[in-house]
Amino acid sequence: MGTVDVYRITNQLDDATLDVLVTRLEARGKHPRFTEMMREYLDAMVIDSARSVLDLGCGTGVAARAIARRPRFSGRVTGNRPKPASH
Repeated sequence: MGTVDVYRITNQLDDATLDVLVTRLEARGKHPRFTEMMREYLDAMVIDSARSVLDLGCGTGVAARAIARRPRFSGRVTGNRPKPASH
């Protein structure tokens, strides 16, 4: 049996497992190397002048919040999580 991608089945996970995933994603989002990579990526995108940004598949919103906190960004950020697949 292969490895299960838990991010593809979040609608099937119990609350305790979801809490673990969210905690890990949020911790990664605060790691100094990750925040530096995010800053470099957003700098390269020249995103500060955008009037609006749509963060598709935003997960916990780490990237959306990073954009909104940028000192020169004055636009609007909208996060969009995909709807869970119905079975």
